[in-house]
Amino acid sequence: MMSEKKTIRLVFPQWQGGVNPKYVFGSRMLAFLAPENNQHETVEVPVMENFAAPLALVGGVEGGDALFTQMEKTTRILKEKDPDHVIVFGGDCAVSQVPFDFLHGKYGDKMG
Repeated sequence: MMSEKKTIRLVFPQWQGGVNPKYVFGSRMLAFLAPENNQHETVEVPVMENFAAPLALVGGVEGGDALFTQMEKTTRILKEKDPDHVIVFGGDCAVSQVPFDFLHGKYGDKMG
């Protein structure tokens, strides 16, 4: 008998990469529009939401400190939850980077 696959819904309201605080609302709205069910756990990545604070230039990346911290948090969540599938409801275009890397590490060339 095959074991059931574990899927998590990752709400990732990261906005710093696009320097657009509206991405926070957009991420949560997407998660709301895609109804939850009792088979998928929903986890939200905590992001810095002080929109008035200046975004520091770190490693040539505006807001790099927040982005790198949030990526580390995402990595920890995925390692802890160890899902087979990840649905990402995100803000800026970098929100899929860590989930893709995690799944590639899990499935290698068989990821697709």
